[in-house]
Amino acid sequence: MKFVNWFEILFYLFIIKVAKKFYLGITSSIAFALLGILTSCDIETAPGTMPDQANEPRDYRWKIDTLFYPRSGQTMMLGVWASSPNNVYLVGHNSEPFGKMYHYDGSKWSNVRLSSEEGGTISNIGSLNAIYGFSQNDIWAVGNKIFFQGNSFSEKGLVIHYDGMRWDEIHLDAEPELRTIWGSDPYNLWTGGDSKYLYHYREGTWRVDSLPLSVTHSDEVFIYSISGRGREELFLVADVYYANRAVFSYFFVWTPIQKWLVADSATVAIPWGKGCLWTSNSGVLYSAGGRVSRREQNSWRTLYTPRGFLGDIIGRNDQNIFVAGAFGTLAHYNGMDWFQYDQFADRNVVFTGISPHEGEAFVVGFTVSHPQKTIVLHGK
Repeated sequence: MKFVNWFEILFYLFIIKVAKKFYLGITSSIAFALLGILTSCDIETAPGTMPDQANEPRDYRWKIDTLFYPRSGQTMMLGVWASSPNNVYLVGHNSEPFGKMYHYDGSKWSNVRLSSEEGGTISNIGSLNAIYGFSQNDIWAVGNKIFFQGNSFSEKGLVIHYDGMRWDEIHLDAEPELRTIWGSDPYNLWTGGDSKYLYHYREGTWRVDSLPLSVTHSDEVFIYSISGRGREELFLVADVYYANRAVFSYFFVWTPIQKWLVADSATVAIPWGKGCLWTSNSGVLYSAGGRVSRREQNSWRTLYTPRGFLGDIIGRNDQNIFVAGAFGTLAHYNGMDWFQYDQFADRNVVFTGISPHEGEAFVVGFTVSHPQKTIVLHGK
């Protein structure tokens, strides 16, 4: 029986959540309209070149880009989404007011000017934690807004949308810090974060939903990931940190008839990975976190135990799956066995997101040491 390594989980959450809020306490609200600085190096290929022919994932040659914002102690990209290898978006946190989103056009990375102080339309952006899209003209991202009040601050959830022309804020009275977003189609999306409340976009209208949890204001809820099989069945993983110090992990299932139900819960020996959920195109549900598990006959089967806590799992199909996480963990599953990309193993690196494509893949993460910088792997 394998017990959950709570140290790794808390370490992962600290880096992404607590470290961000530390910088909020010391970062000035004065904006500096500066361009991001980009540097790059190459692994297993000549500088500035990539292979002309597509390789299998385990034979990819990798190029590494490093992104950081001037005067920033933290440029931590947390999520990635792409409509194609020539249209890639990263979202995350920056200790400066800008540098929350980057875009790759197939040749270079550039800072996306979201803030109203740099020509965008959105004010008080804190962090962007997740991004999800349906086409190059229909992309969503979620995070939080920060409001400074003297030496303190408050926050609200943030939802933004790109229509092919510009990014605009969707004005929801959302609870603090939205962390995940998923949708079956452009007219059916769900998002949630640091509360039991969920926000459901259906046919052009946002509605508030709620998980069946009995919690007080002293308890903390963290919704980590949402995935699903079309509009017929949804899955969600969350933790509740109760005021009495008890920690419960929950796996929820939603159907149009039964709505949200607790399908499983645990305190130790959690059989699912709670960092991220992914449903393959064949309808198979996978989870990643302290382990990689596959849902089979209403139970979980462990497929892989990583060296570091995993923050993302995604694939092209059931025979082509990537996972990534702490300690520079990056691995590939071909439906039969696992392959670890040991060249990236590094206790100073946390990988947070993956975007696989036909014949290539992008992996995003950040360094733990100060100043924290974003790392992007591009393999093909």
